[in-house]
Amino acid sequence: MTYKPFIFTNLGFNAKHELLNIVCETLFHQLPAGWAAVTIDYRQVGHHVETVSVVHTIDQRIVPIETPTGARELFPVFRNLMSRPHEGTWYSLRFHYARMGESSIETNWTEDPFTKPVPAQAFLDEQRIQWLEKLPDWFPGQSLRKAKRYDLDEWEMEANEREPLPAAVAEQVAAYLRDAPVAHTDDDPWIDPLDPEEPEIIPPNFYTDGTWIWTEDVPFQLRVRNMSPEPDFVEHIAANNFRFPDIDTDTVLTARLQAIQWIYSGLSDTD
Repeated sequence: MTYKPFIFTNLGFNAKHELLNIVCETLFHQLPAGWAAVTIDYRQVGHHVETVSVVHTIDQRIVPIETPTGARELFPVFRNLMSRPHEGTWYSLRFHYARMGESSIETNWTEDPFTKPVPAQAFLDEQRIQWLEKLPDWFPGQSLRKAKRYDLDEWEMEANEREPLPAAVAEQVAAYLRDAPVAHTDDDPWIDPLDPEEPEIIPPNFYTDGTWIWTEDVPFQLRVRNMSPEPDFVEHIAANNFRFPDIDTDTVLTARLQAIQWIYSGLSDTD
């Protein structure tokens, strides 16, 4: 785990020390008798929190303790204060408080600190709170493949139709796509780029089967123009024998996280 020194980007030198003093003063009366130092590991993503706390005693024992209330209340506040626009904030913090020595706080901004499974909702909450420009590599759903909405023309300026599917295959692919749950719905409707004069409105929905993620454009164009999804996606559907797999709620929530990121990074017609 890589930790950084405790830094508040928007606070002055005195404010940093004031905040550290607040933690120390708050915890002083919440620690058990005979303590010489305390170390608290605090981890958070979204509203999901893990903590591990140990006391180093005067007689040189290390004793696990329940994390003091003061730490549980103050560390989320510090986490919010340290947030940087579109970059987010730290995911774990290590606090060391020595009764007769120096105290310190270090933070980890990049690595996965969690030792237990984290609910998918926590990562979704984190993105909604922080609006991250780039998701950390350890966030779930990174392996989901995006189905291209359209192909570019030879000048890479306009969206083109793809070749139609044989009728029997198109029917099976359409049934597969119909069985997919909506993972996310964008705020604004989309329009059909293949009909610029009288474009139809396309519902701004995202779907997933746990391996791929796609937009409403894919089933819409298949239904309206018998336009094939991209070949790799069709091969994937065929490899599943055109039967939609069972997927759980966490898989859908993970796809929602990726859909929000897809929109945030700039959803183009040819993504």
